[in-house]
Amino acid sequence: MKFLIALKNTKDESKNILEIGCKIAEGFSADLTICFVGKKSKALIEGDVNLARLSLAEWNIYHPGLEVLEWAYNILKEKEFAPNTKFDVQ
Repeated sequence: MKFLIALKNTKDESKNILEIGCKIAEGFSADLTICFVGKKSKALIEGDVNLARLSLAEWNIYHPGLEVLEWAYNILKEKEFAPNTKFDVQ
Protein backbone atom coordinates (compact mmCIF):
# COMPACT_ATOMS: atom_id res chain seq x y z
CA MET A 1 0.00 0.00 0.00
CA LYS A 2 1.21 3.53 -0.74
CA PHE A 3 0.22 6.92 0.65
CA LEU A 4 0.80 10.34 -0.89
CA ILE A 5 0.95 13.48 1.24
CA ALA A 6 0.92 16.87 -0.48
CA LEU A 7 2.40 19.81 1.45
CA LYS A 8 2.33 23.49 0.57
CA ASN A 9 4.53 24.99 3.31
CA THR A 10 6.28 24.36 6.63
CA LYS A 11 3.55 25.71 8.91
CA ASP A 12 1.96 23.86 11.83
CA GLU A 13 -0.95 22.68 9.68
CA SER A 14 1.47 20.91 7.32
CA LYS A 15 3.39 19.45 10.25
CA ASN A 16 0.17 18.02 11.71
CA ILE A 17 -0.80 16.51 8.36
CA LEU A 18 2.66 14.98 8.02
CA GLU A 19 2.66 13.52 11.53
CA ILE A 20 -0.83 12.04 11.14
CA GLY A 21 0.10 10.68 7.71
CA CYS A 22 3.18 8.99 9.21
CA LYS A 23 1.08 7.30 11.88
CA ILE A 24 -1.51 6.08 9.39
CA ALA A 25 1.10 4.84 6.92
CA GLU A 26 2.97 3.09 9.72
CA GLY A 27 -0.25 1.41 10.86
CA PHE A 28 -0.78 -0.02 7.38
CA SER A 29 2.95 -0.76 6.82
CA ALA A 30 2.63 1.48 3.77
CA ASP A 31 5.17 3.42 1.75
CA LEU A 32 4.91 7.17 2.12
CA THR A 33 5.57 9.74 -0.60
CA ILE A 34 5.72 13.46 0.10
CA CYS A 35 5.24 16.07 -2.62
CA PHE A 36 5.26 19.85 -2.68
CA VAL A 37 2.21 21.57 -4.13
CA GLY A 38 2.66 25.21 -5.03
CA LYS A 39 0.95 27.75 -7.23
CA LYS A 40 0.74 26.96 -10.92
CA SER A 41 3.69 28.54 -12.67
CA LYS A 42 3.18 30.92 -15.57
CA ALA A 43 5.86 28.97 -17.45
CA LEU A 44 3.76 25.83 -17.09
CA ILE A 45 0.79 27.56 -18.64
CA GLU A 46 2.91 28.87 -21.53
CA GLY A 47 4.55 25.50 -22.20
CA ASP A 48 8.08 26.68 -21.33
CA VAL A 49 8.56 24.22 -18.49
CA ASN A 50 11.54 22.41 -20.00
CA LEU A 51 13.38 25.66 -20.77
CA ALA A 52 12.72 26.94 -17.26
CA ARG A 53 13.90 23.67 -15.73
CA LEU A 54 17.13 23.75 -17.76
CA SER A 55 17.78 27.40 -16.88
CA LEU A 56 17.21 26.79 -13.17
CA ALA A 57 19.63 23.86 -13.20
CA GLU A 58 22.29 25.79 -15.11
CA TRP A 59 22.10 28.73 -12.71
CA ASN A 60 21.99 26.52 -9.60
CA ILE A 61 18.62 27.98 -8.60
CA TYR A 62 16.51 25.50 -6.70
CA HIS A 63 12.75 25.31 -6.59
CA PRO A 64 11.27 26.64 -3.32
CA GLY A 65 9.49 23.32 -2.86
CA LEU A 66 12.82 21.68 -2.05
CA GLU A 67 12.94 23.54 1.26
CA VAL A 68 9.50 22.18 2.15
CA LEU A 69 10.54 18.66 1.17
CA GLU A 70 13.75 18.92 3.22
CA TRP A 71 11.71 20.12 6.21
CA ALA A 72 9.29 17.19 5.76
CA TYR A 73 12.16 14.72 5.41
CA ASN A 74 13.67 15.90 8.70
CA ILE A 75 10.34 15.38 10.46
CA LEU A 76 10.08 11.88 8.97
CA LYS A 77 13.57 11.14 10.34
CA GLU A 78 12.54 12.39 13.80
CA LYS A 79 9.54 10.03 13.68
CA GLU A 80 11.89 7.22 12.55
CA PHE A 81 9.90 6.83 9.34
CA ALA A 82 12.82 7.70 7.03
CA PRO A 83 16.39 6.39 6.97
CA ASN A 84 18.93 8.44 8.86
CA THR A 85 20.62 9.97 5.82
CA LYS A 86 21.32 13.54 4.79
CA PHE A 87 18.93 15.43 2.50
CA ASP A 88 21.04 17.60 0.22
CA VAL A 89 19.37 20.05 -2.16
CA GLN A 90 22.65 21.10 -3.78
